[in-house]
Amino acid sequence: MLTLQDPLMPTRRQIARYFGAATLFPMALKPIRAAPTSWQEQSIQTPDGPLAYAQAGQGPLLVLLPGGPGGSGWALRHWVEPLTAHLTVLILDPIGRGRSARLLDPRGYTLARDAHDLERLRQHLGQQRLTVYGHSYGGLMAQAWAVAHPERVRGLI
Repeated sequence: MLTLQDPLMPTRRQIARYFGAATLFPMALKPIRAAPTSWQEQSIQTPDGPLAYAQAGQGPLLVLLPGGPGGSGWALRHWVEPLTAHLTVLILDPIGRGRSARLLDPRGYTLARDAHDLERLRQHLGQQRLTVYGHSYGGLMAQAWAVAHPERVRGLI
Protein backbone atom coordinates (compact mmCIF):
# COMPACT_ATOMS: atom_id res chain seq x y z
CA MET A 1 0.00 0.00 0.00
CA LEU A 2 1.26 3.47 -0.85
CA THR A 3 1.90 6.06 1.84
CA LEU A 4 1.53 9.81 1.47
CA GLN A 5 5.33 10.08 1.30
CA ASP A 6 5.61 7.54 -1.52
CA PRO A 7 6.70 9.21 -4.79
CA LEU A 8 4.19 7.00 -6.62
CA MET A 9 1.25 8.45 -4.63
CA PRO A 10 -0.94 10.34 -7.12
CA THR A 11 -2.02 13.90 -6.45
CA ARG A 12 -5.69 14.87 -6.10
CA ARG A 13 -5.54 16.41 -9.56
CA GLN A 14 -4.19 13.15 -11.04
CA ILE A 15 -6.93 11.18 -9.30
CA ALA A 16 -9.57 13.56 -10.61
CA ARG A 17 -8.21 13.28 -14.15
CA TYR A 18 -8.20 9.48 -13.88
CA PHE A 19 -11.90 9.58 -13.11
CA GLY A 20 -12.60 12.25 -15.70
CA ALA A 21 -13.59 14.62 -12.92
CA ALA A 22 -11.91 17.80 -14.04
CA THR A 23 -14.86 19.56 -12.43
CA LEU A 24 -13.16 19.11 -9.06
CA PHE A 25 -11.26 22.24 -10.07
CA PRO A 26 -14.06 24.53 -11.26
CA MET A 27 -12.16 27.77 -10.66
CA ALA A 28 -9.63 26.80 -13.32
CA LEU A 29 -12.25 25.72 -15.84
CA LYS A 30 -15.32 27.11 -17.51
CA PRO A 31 -18.46 26.55 -15.44
CA ILE A 32 -20.57 23.55 -16.36
CA ARG A 33 -24.25 24.19 -16.81
CA ALA A 34 -25.79 20.84 -16.16
CA ALA A 35 -29.45 20.07 -15.70
CA PRO A 36 -30.49 19.57 -12.08
CA THR A 37 -29.44 16.15 -10.91
CA SER A 38 -32.05 13.56 -10.10
CA TRP A 39 -30.90 11.62 -7.05
CA GLN A 40 -32.16 8.06 -6.58
CA GLU A 41 -32.85 7.37 -2.90
CA GLN A 42 -32.08 3.78 -1.91
CA SER A 43 -31.35 1.72 1.18
CA ILE A 44 -30.17 -1.71 2.17
CA GLN A 45 -31.33 -3.70 5.18
CA THR A 46 -28.80 -4.31 7.95
CA PRO A 47 -29.22 -5.93 11.37
CA ASP A 48 -29.52 -2.38 12.77
CA GLY A 49 -32.12 -1.21 10.23
CA PRO A 50 -31.97 0.58 6.88
CA LEU A 51 -28.65 1.95 5.63
CA ALA A 52 -29.57 4.77 3.24
CA TYR A 53 -27.75 6.16 0.26
CA ALA A 54 -28.47 8.33 -2.75
CA GLN A 55 -26.87 8.08 -6.16
CA ALA A 56 -26.84 10.04 -9.37
CA GLY A 57 -24.88 10.24 -12.59
CA GLN A 58 -23.18 7.75 -14.81
CA GLY A 59 -19.64 6.54 -15.21
CA PRO A 60 -17.13 5.13 -12.74
CA LEU A 61 -18.43 4.87 -9.17
CA LEU A 62 -17.33 7.40 -6.54
CA VAL A 63 -18.61 6.86 -2.98
CA LEU A 64 -18.88 10.05 -0.93
CA LEU A 65 -18.82 9.90 2.87
CA PRO A 66 -20.23 12.93 4.73
CA GLY A 67 -18.61 14.75 7.62
CA GLY A 68 -19.72 14.81 11.18
CA PRO A 69 -19.75 12.58 12.99
CA GLY A 70 -23.46 12.78 12.65
CA GLY A 71 -23.53 14.61 9.32
CA SER A 72 -25.90 13.64 6.55
CA GLY A 73 -24.86 13.61 2.91
CA TRP A 74 -27.91 15.70 1.96
CA ALA A 75 -26.02 19.00 2.21
CA LEU A 76 -23.22 17.76 -0.05
CA ARG A 77 -25.39 17.03 -3.06
CA HIS A 78 -25.17 20.48 -4.63
CA TRP A 79 -21.37 20.46 -4.26
CA VAL A 80 -20.94 17.22 -6.17
CA GLU A 81 -23.63 17.67 -8.84
CA PRO A 82 -21.04 18.68 -11.49
CA LEU A 83 -19.30 15.34 -10.94
CA THR A 84 -22.43 13.45 -11.96
CA ALA A 85 -21.73 14.40 -15.58
CA HIS A 86 -18.68 12.13 -15.43
CA LEU A 87 -19.20 9.76 -12.51
CA THR A 88 -21.81 7.79 -10.66
CA VAL A 89 -21.73 9.58 -7.32
CA LEU A 90 -23.11 7.65 -4.37
CA ILE A 91 -23.56 9.48 -1.04
CA LEU A 92 -23.83 7.22 2.00
CA ASP A 93 -25.70 8.13 5.17
CA PRO A 94 -24.11 5.80 7.75
CA ILE A 95 -26.31 4.39 10.51
CA GLY A 96 -27.46 7.24 12.75
CA ARG A 97 -27.46 9.91 10.02
CA GLY A 98 -29.87 11.20 7.42
CA ARG A 99 -32.42 8.60 6.33
CA SER A 100 -30.55 5.67 7.92
CA ALA A 101 -31.71 3.90 11.09
CA ARG A 102 -30.81 5.09 14.59
CA LEU A 103 -29.21 2.87 17.23
CA LEU A 104 -30.92 2.42 20.58
CA ASP A 105 -27.57 2.58 22.40
CA PRO A 106 -25.49 5.64 21.41
CA ARG A 107 -22.30 3.83 22.48
CA GLY A 108 -22.68 1.87 19.24
CA TYR A 109 -21.70 4.89 17.16
CA THR A 110 -18.00 4.30 16.52
CA LEU A 111 -15.54 4.85 13.72
CA ALA A 112 -15.20 1.09 13.29
CA ARG A 113 -18.98 0.79 12.98
CA ASP A 114 -19.05 3.50 10.32
CA ALA A 115 -16.29 1.72 8.38
CA HIS A 116 -18.33 -1.48 8.61
CA ASP A 117 -21.31 0.37 7.07
CA LEU A 118 -19.13 1.24 4.09
CA GLU A 119 -18.05 -2.39 3.72
CA ARG A 120 -21.71 -3.50 3.88
CA LEU A 121 -22.47 -1.04 1.10
CA ARG A 122 -19.58 -2.35 -1.03
CA GLN A 123 -20.81 -5.90 -0.63
CA HIS A 124 -24.39 -4.90 -1.46
CA LEU A 125 -23.26 -3.13 -4.64
CA GLY A 126 -21.22 -6.17 -5.71
CA GLN A 127 -18.14 -4.01 -6.27
CA GLN A 128 -14.73 -5.65 -5.87
CA ARG A 129 -13.08 -2.32 -5.06
CA LEU A 130 -14.24 1.22 -4.31
CA THR A 131 -13.01 4.75 -4.83
CA VAL A 132 -14.05 6.71 -1.76
CA TYR A 133 -14.11 10.45 -1.16
CA GLY A 134 -14.24 11.30 2.53
CA HIS A 135 -15.46 14.78 3.45
CA SER A 136 -14.15 15.89 6.88
CA TYR A 137 -15.01 13.09 9.34
CA GLY A 138 -15.85 10.98 6.28
CA GLY A 139 -12.10 11.00 5.55
CA LEU A 140 -11.48 9.26 8.86
CA MET A 141 -14.21 6.78 8.03
CA ALA A 142 -12.63 6.11 4.62
CA GLN A 143 -9.20 5.57 6.18
CA ALA A 144 -10.58 3.20 8.83
CA TRP A 145 -12.30 1.18 6.09
CA ALA A 146 -9.12 1.16 3.98
CA VAL A 147 -7.02 -0.13 6.88
CA ALA A 148 -9.54 -2.91 7.56
CA HIS A 149 -9.99 -3.82 3.86
CA PRO A 150 -6.90 -2.72 1.89
CA GLU A 151 -7.63 -5.18 -0.90
CA ARG A 152 -10.96 -3.44 -1.54
CA VAL A 153 -9.53 0.04 -2.06
CA ARG A 154 -9.36 1.40 -5.61
CA GLY A 155 -8.63 4.88 -4.34
CA LEU A 156 -9.12 7.35 -1.50
CA ILE A 157 -9.70 11.06 -1.89
